[in-house]
Amino acid sequence: MSAFRKKNVNGRSNKDSMGTKLRAALEELRVHHTHQESESEPQTAAGTDEGSFWHDVPSTPQENTSRSSRRNNGNRIRMVDNWKAIMPTLIRAMEGDIPDCGHTVHDDTNMCKTSEKEVLLIDFNTYKRHVFRICNCQNLCAAVIRHGFFPASPKTPKLAFSLNIMSLFHEIFMMGPISKMGFAQGLRSHLQRLYLEPLLDLIKPFNNAYKYWVEVSWKVKERLENTMTTSTGVDMSSIAFAQLCPTCAARTTPSDLEEPFIFSVDGNIQHRRMKKRNTASQSSLSAPLFIINGTPAEEWDLLYGENPSIEGSCSHTFHTVDKLTTMQYYDETGLLGEVCRHGIPLRYINMKVGERYSWMLFLVRSITASAKVPIDGHEHYFTNYGLLYDIGCKFQAYVKRADPELYLHTKIRVNAFHIKAHELMCRILWGPRRAVGFGESDGEGCERDWAEKAHLVASGRSSNSAERTQILCAQSQHCATRMRIALPRLLDGRLQKARKNLTKFVTDLEELRSTVLPGMLSDDVISKQAELQVTFFKGQ
Repeated sequence: MSAFRKKNVNGRSNKDSMGTKLRAALEELRVHHTHQESESEPQTAAGTDEGSFWHDVPSTPQENTSRSSRRNNGNRIRMVDNWKAIMPTLIRAMEGDIPDCGHTVHDDTNMCKTSEKEVLLIDFNTYKRHVFRICNCQNLCAAVIRHGFFPASPKTPKLAFSLNIMSLFHEIFMMGPISKMGFAQGLRSHLQRLYLEPLLDLIKPFNNAYKYWVEVSWKVKERLENTMTTSTGVDMSSIAFAQLCPTCAARTTPSDLEEPFIFSVDGNIQHRRMKKRNTASQSSLSAPLFIINGTPAEEWDLLYGENPSIEGSCSHTFHTVDKLTTMQYYDETGLLGEVCRHGIPLRYINMKVGERYSWMLFLVRSITASAKVPIDGHEHYFTNYGLLYDIGCKFQAYVKRADPELYLHTKIRVNAFHIKAHELMCRILWGPRRAVGFGESDGEGCERDWAEKAHLVASGRSSNSAERTQILCAQSQHCATRMRIALPRLLDGRLQKARKNLTKFVTDLEELRSTVLPGMLSDDVISKQAELQVTFFKGQ
């Protein structure tokens, strides 16, 4: 091939000629596309923009109003409505309350006609087509559940998965990274290799079956908890404060309520969700640990607006992250969470903006309003609280201005890890080690909770809002259950560590006292110096 570019008859290179043809073809395509739009729908400002066709992301997103899109939306809405309608029947079936036919079957009179429905039942190592013989007044989904399977659709299901498969996948999904698509494809491939015959796609049926199996399981558990609450007179709900962390709620006398209830709060912008043009599939799935952050939190934001220049806090420029420009494509921009000092999740709220002080205050007030324990047959609220936050030095000044009553009953401190990045004044005034009742609580429970949910970040960004909050809440309750079981070991380990540290500190202090004159490092002198440090920095 020649080193020089080959010229065509017009004296122009082949590359330039091809570029001209490509531009002409694109221009023709643009004109054709614009002509089709003008015939199919009326022109809008965005549709007539000359450069809008070349933009990857239009400045004003246009809704897809095609016939197929409207048909799909209608199908999703009908599917959600059908699941809602059959939910009471599924709950009774999971509880074992499956009514028999109320009519007498006579072949000659046909008072109650029966029919045969074939359903493909899928288990770990087997799948078979089972024929259910039911009458018209019975429900096919209830009959499927009676056989130990969960239907993949609400009306006349053709496919059902074993309850053991649902339970196994749920346990794996709550513990680590796994996808519903990958699990369904792996199960299908496994069964095809066993039976050496093709099997239909299981991705969409398994997705539908799993989310409504979780919903039905929660409803069954909720009904059981309500029954126990009625019979015992004690709130046995799994989201009640006394049930979430029995250790924090272990108060036997009213005087015990004076001991501070320690918890930490934090925000996470990784758990954000992209905007969805199609919202028809967003069903009302349960997420009891989530606080609905609609009008109440937004009104709170308007009532107590942000004030970046807060007086009475540290001079560093630490501030919470507000909604960034890059988050304009996200509907829910992250999570705000609360955990107790033992790391058990308490409450969550979806962020629609950034990590604002007003929304964090709304979250704090939600837990203080529900932090009550039964003592002598009566419910008592806590009177003292201890709050750990990454920027507690800034947040305490905001709380003092926005909610003085809460400020009087709450000690706000900076986390033990983040305090090292703050100035000396923060360590003296808002360090957790100097606060009475905080002990060795480091306030990093939220960070550990985010680590437990790291495998849900990717799937949550592409899920609809209801499924995202359902899975996050399920993982939080699963984590809380495991941590409650491990509380004895956790408390014993912390006690042994505290004793070891106390012995070491006493030994080091005695060695230091032996190097100076007697009385120079007495307990009174050390306490006096600590008070002087606080007084000095408060004056600053």
